[in-house]
Amino acid sequence: MAPSVDVAMVTTEQRAVQGELDALGTQDCALLRRMTADVDFLLNSDWLYLVRNCSAAARTYFEILRRVRYELGGRIYFAHQRHREAIGFGLIQSLSPARVRGYPAVRRTLGEARGQ
Repeated sequence: MAPSVDVAMVTTEQRAVQGELDALGTQDCALLRRMTADVDFLLNSDWLYLVRNCSAAARTYFEILRRVRYELGGRIYFAHQRHREAIGFGLIQSLSPARVRGYPAVRRTLGEARGQ
């Protein structure tokens, strides 16, 4: 897959997730707040650090989240589409670093996400 297809796939996927979050927010704001708080905790805590040596997948995901937090300059917020996209781009890069490294849309997304 070309980098532009990867970027389009991650963006389209996260746009759909955002639609679901927005819909939940109109139906049950309290549930949305609890759910995003729980996911934020998992994305930003060091629980994966404890299990990172249990499997290659856990180690990879730990490193991706650590890198995304660094690139964002702080916490990952699940409610922010750009933050979820940054995780998606990190997953793609872990599978094939040459496909994403330096790709302008990825750098632009991380730059925009920092501003959120």
